[in-house]
Amino acid sequence: MKLRDAAFASFLLLAPSALRAGEPMAADTASAPSGSFFQFTSTSLSYLYGFNWDTPFAPASDRDIITLEHFNANRFGDFFLFVDFINLTTENRGGPPDSGFDIYGEASPRLSLGKITGRPVKFGIIKDFYLYSGTYEFGRSKSLDNINNEFGTNIDTTQLRQLHGVAVDLDLPGFNVATINAYWRDDLDVSGSTWQITAAWEVPFTIADFDFVFKGFADVAGSEGALEAQFHTSPQLVVDIGDKLFGRKKTLYFGTEVDVWWNEYGIKDQDDIVPQLLLQAYF
Repeated sequence: MKLRDAAFASFLLLAPSALRAGEPMAADTASAPSGSFFQFTSTSLSYLYGFNWDTPFAPASDRDIITLEHFNANRFGDFFLFVDFINLTTENRGGPPDSGFDIYGEASPRLSLGKITGRPVKFGIIKDFYLYSGTYEFGRSKSLDNINNEFGTNIDTTQLRQLHGVAVDLDLPGFNVATINAYWRDDLDVSGSTWQITAAWEVPFTIADFDFVFKGFADVAGSEGALEAQFHTSPQLVVDIGDKLFGRKKTLYFGTEVDVWWNEYGIKDQDDIVPQLLLQAYF
């Protein structure tokens, strides 16, 4: 077994119990008992359906994704995990180029200076500084075979990347979450390394007695090996429908996500703008 395959298998074993940080906190959290290591947690399951994907990046112009997210704030910082399960119902549909079931995820631990020292960090709009912010990306994508055949590239279908850096949380009016992470980025299947900046946000607001949340992330990464510089963002706008349907706030949301990716997978001039319907449940 190759080293990257072994690492991928290890990530899959960890996935059910791991956590994620550095991107928007979930809209609802479960508080932990006083004095416990974990301060609060939030877990969600989302279904997305998009209908403007470029082929050969998808088996057809439509594609569906189920995303599991888990966020946890703890005594030393926070940790965030998400895993995408792609092409659940759209696998090998629509004729060639066909693609199979894909999986992709990220695990992101961060270490807070304020929490470690026990002294809050506050300087202007900065409300915390993270001594370490990391992201470990993992996945296996049959769709990349189609990309390699179409563009003559040699992107490994088993994706493994490591990102290490620092981060700040910002205190901005109206924002539940505003964070910026600066990384050194290394794709384990590409020669060299590069940089990446990741911003994430979450803004709640109310219109006519309906509670909305606008959240998302934006990545900007430099060129690496034969891969071009990239920009990738997926803003979401959702409304709390659980409150109206069941009288339970912050449990069920409906809305849209728009996936915008310039130089997708580092391929020059390959751009995607994909609107997606989104149903998101917290538990």
